[in-house]
Parts: sequence; structure tokens; C-alpha cells
Amino acid sequence: MNQYVTGAVIKELREKYHLTQAELAEKLNISDKTVSKWENGASTPDLPMVIELAKYYGVTTDTLLGLSEDKKQSTTEEIRSLFKGLDRRESVLKAFETIRS
Repeated sequence: MNQYVTGAVIKELREKYHLTQAELAEKLNISDKTVSKWENGASTPDLPMVIELAKYYGVTTDTLLGLSEDKKQSTTEEIRSLFKGLDRRESVLKAFETIRS
């Protein structure tokens, strides 16, 4: 887990919902200094708080930790590159070959 990425995601979500650090802190029963430390990468939320934040914002914990988007995007690009330029029959054969390996 990269605390700077996590902090950036927390800040992005907070701003998306038009909350101040103090307002988010109040909703989570923590101090605004704690939220500031997360956003600046000085510390990271503990696991129960990561879960609480994910529930509050309606996102997955992977998204909150900055893991899912990069992984999803690279997987999608990898799959597209495997099938680029293939006709339907070739695509099906390539899919079976990929699954087998």
C-alpha cells in the first residue's frame, strides 16, 4: 500500500463530496489532523478505518487504496492487445488457448 496514493484518493473523494477535512473527520469521529495526515501521506488509516471510509464513500477498499483502477486498466489493455486484429474465429481460438495456459 502506497500511503501517498491512498492519501490522494481520500482527498479526491472528500473533495468530490464537497467536504472539508473537519467535516469528514466529524463524520468518522476522528480529528481533522488525522485526515490531514492521511491526505499528506504522513500516515495511513488502519484497516477498520479503511473499511469505514470505503463504506462511507461507496467504493471498494481496493479503490480507496489506489489498487483497482490501475490493475483493471492494465488487464483490459492486455486483453485488448491479445485480440487486436483477430477475426471472430481467431478470437475464440485465442481465448481457449489463453484459458488453457
